[in-house]
Amino acid sequence: RWLAELPGPEALWGKVQVGVIRGSQSTWFEARPELQDWDRGFPATVYVQESSRHFLTQVDAIAEQVPVHRLRLWDLGDADGLVRTLSGMPFLARIRDLMVTSSFLRDDGAVSLACSPYANGLRFVSLTAEWLSDKTGQAFAESPFVGRLEMLHLVRNQFSEEVRAALRRRFGHLVHC
Repeated sequence: RWLAELPGPEALWGKVQVGVIRGSQSTWFEARPELQDWDRGFPATVYVQESSRHFLTQVDAIAEQVPVHRLRLWDLGDADGLVRTLSGMPFLARIRDLMVTSSFLRDDGAVSLACSPYANGLRFVSLTAEWLSDKTGQAFAESPFVGRLEMLHLVRNQFSEEVRAALRRRFGHLVHC
């Protein structure tokens, strides 16, 4: 009954498709939610898949009703636009764990994340995209807002050795690039 009062499942967990498996990850709708997606009986993870429309129309209700602290952005055609939008929203300050898996994430979105004052609560960030350049790496290396990171996962990106070294100086063993 409590879940029925929450924002709709398309806002919290993306497109409703029973039995969908994406890579090694299963969606919420395979059979039952994964245990790690809940925290003390509350949904703690929001999955945004394929389209961010439902999520963005319900983000205020989600923030008000659900103690979300993990956000998963998968296969979004406009991942860059959503990350730029989130970077300007107080909702981002609630997120501790952000994973973006998309070949459509670009430097503009990643840099806006690194430069967002709302990013100061992030502990775990994974940006798996093939088009991020030194611009993104340098933004994370110099950002005053991401100093609390416990893991920065920036693999499959195109960073120079100079930028990789800057990231390692800033984050040490916490960065994977």
